[in-house]
Amino acid sequence: MKVLYAALALAIAGCATVDPAQIKIAVEPVTQICGASDREAPIRMTVHNDSKGKLRIWIDPTLHQPPYDISWLSYKILDGGGATDWEHGPGGHGPMPPDTLSIGPGDSAEIVGSLYGLVPADYPKSFMIQFKDLDDHTFVSSSFKACKAK
Repeated sequence: MKVLYAALALAIAGCATVDPAQIKIAVEPVTQICGASDREAPIRMTVHNDSKGKLRIWIDPTLHQPPYDISWLSYKILDGGGATDWEHGPGGHGPMPPDTLSIGPGDSAEIVGSLYGLVPADYPKSFMIQFKDLDDHTFVSSSFKACKAK
């Protein structure tokens, strides 16, 4: 009987779902100087899973070490008010099968998203990154600047 209870407890734990309220996203301060790049700003984030379920997100299949590039198919760039700001990703790739990054309960992972096509008018703006997991939960980062003043 004890074996049955143990097996049932493991089955229930394995079926735990992600509680979006228990996912924390911290955006690292952007260190890139405004105007010093080819108009692209990498945005590094740490995603911490305090939920009981496994968080699964799409990542670029070319990098399999931290920081992981979040798949451009699964995130949007929002303005400081939360509205979709612009198309951020490079076009013309066609279908690419993304890989999946799993972040277990109590674990963290570093991911990177990018802002493309920055112009001087974008430097003072605030942005947020919105992404979805494979269970269709939506997450939004805190607000950040694309670059820092000289």
